[in-house]
Amino acid sequence: MAIGGLTNQSDLEHHIRLAEGGVGLIISGGTVVHASSSLRNKRLVEAYNDDVLPGLHERSAAVHKEGAALICQLFHLGRELIGGESDEAPLAPSAVKTVRDPYPPHVMSAKDIEQVIDGFAKSARNMEISGHDGVEIHAAHGYLVSQFLSPATNFRTDSFGGSLENRMRFLHLILDAVKANCSKDFVLGVRLSAEEEIPNGLDTEQSVEIAISLSERVDVNYLSITHGTRGTYVKDASNPDGVAIESASKIKAASGLPMLVAQRIRDPFLGEDILRNGHADLIGMTRALLADPELPKKAAEGRQSEIRTCIGLNQDCRMLDPHLRCTINAEIGRPINRSHKEHAEAKKKVTIIGGGPAGLEAARVALGRGHQVTLFEKNTILGGQLLTASLAPFRSSILDVVDFQKREIARLGGVIHLGVDISLSDLEEIEKDCDVIVFATGSNVVRKVMPGHSNTVTVDDVLKGLDLSLVRSAVVFDESDGFWPAYNAVEKLSQLGIDTTLITPLSGLAGRLPMDSIGPLFARFSEKNVKLLPHHKIISANLNKVQVSQIVSPHEFEIDADLLVWHSGRTADDYLYLNMTSNEKLVRSSIGDCVTPRRLNHAISDGYRIATSI
Repeated sequence: MAIGGLTNQSDLEHHIRLAEGGVGLIISGGTVVHASSSLRNKRLVEAYNDDVLPGLHERSAAVHKEGAALICQLFHLGRELIGGESDEAPLAPSAVKTVRDPYPPHVMSAKDIEQVIDGFAKSARNMEISGHDGVEIHAAHGYLVSQFLSPATNFRTDSFGGSLENRMRFLHLILDAVKANCSKDFVLGVRLSAEEEIPNGLDTEQSVEIAISLSERVDVNYLSITHGTRGTYVKDASNPDGVAIESASKIKAASGLPMLVAQRIRDPFLGEDILRNGHADLIGMTRALLADPELPKKAAEGRQSEIRTCIGLNQDCRMLDPHLRCTINAEIGRPINRSHKEHAEAKKKVTIIGGGPAGLEAARVALGRGHQVTLFEKNTILGGQLLTASLAPFRSSILDVVDFQKREIARLGGVIHLGVDISLSDLEEIEKDCDVIVFATGSNVVRKVMPGHSNTVTVDDVLKGLDLSLVRSAVVFDESDGFWPAYNAVEKLSQLGIDTTLITPLSGLAGRLPMDSIGPLFARFSEKNVKLLPHHKIISANLNKVQVSQIVSPHEFEIDADLLVWHSGRTADDYLYLNMTSNEKLVRSSIGDCVTPRRLNHAISDGYRIATSI
């Protein structure tokens, strides 16, 4: 939430929201320790800058007022630029370029190392001065400290390279400097990637050695264990829950240090199981607390059924446009709005047409504000397009948000009518006993028939269980989307052993997918020998073949395609909204895809916004 390298009102409100929700300890986001790691966009808090102190004071005081503790995570990006630009040369222990950024790093000199260590020390001191309870040294995810630790990125031949003892020297000097500049009771933690998941990177066995070394020096109060490096460490729904539990358990047993474990711990049940089995001492949640900042409070009060569970898609929480959002929680990244928990001044009768995510969110929030809500859905199951999306590989958790909405609507006394396809004449009757009508009628898939091809279908057809028993080869054509639908179809087809090719006129692949999902997705495609053809178009077809050419070249070639999946998007189902009889006394609105087809986050945001305005 930082602007200009400083905290601000949005950052403050985010921390207040977490503390109010019952979080015991907040570890704030990565905070840079030296000017050499500052980006032009100033999107990261700059702990070394004394100008940040007033905002940090306010933040720590607000968190403590709500009964929570606050630790600041300190890091240096090193060779990583996290999608930004810097006026400084990237620094690293060795000149090993990352594939994610355009420039090779500058090899750190002894003076560079000393200056960065001083930056960690000053930053930690600023955190203690500003009332924080401790700092966590970020030695994970492929940033500078882990670049020294990892044999994949450290090829030095001096006292900072070679043996693990030497590769740990940078971390030990940082810890010593922090200890020397902060009081005895100031908490000091370290975050480690137990499994870097890169060739020749750190693994759990080496991480155990690092942890033992730290425990023998009595440098740290706790370790935070995670997996992965930049681009893979925010695990999406293609990963199992609790991916780092086993590593944390091994490191805890070997080192005896207090252990925090995080990554895909989405609910209190898994967290409780980890604690009871002695795998760790602290449960770290990030995305789960974006989806529902009140998760700890609800769990403590026995209201587990009211928890909104993270669906793990990394969609908005990792897009950072420009700051943090959450696909299923419209409040994240926006000013604290308490109106959804307060009854409206006038109780109104609200009718909602459509039981997809937009309509369900509008119903949930309107009920919470004390309105009387009736919802009509033409299908016999709630969920709208998410019912189809959930059929894609690794996407079943997307229905968790629908389950939450349904539970809340039932708890708050909403009335739902399933299997009712509302007509214009029905609307005339409904509006006689209604103050507000909200249209959430969704969208319809666009079907295109490729002349000459014997079997052209949509992504929806593939996901809903189209008979593919005779299909040996398939082409998926993504007309202009670059988002999940076409890639979901490719994944399902390839998993079935079908020879699959993705074709798109777009110049890049998966351009609108979350950054942390792209690498793992393409790795799975590689395992299935999926062929990818960006900047190509289909120009003709003949029975079970398609004729393809590059966008800028007349060169044509043929591809086998027993099945052609043509993804051309969707169109708004806005007939009822546009054609209902005008009634000046009736407030009417449209939300979600019936306004124009967009993403799940827009549906949730539309529903929330309209309900808080009623």
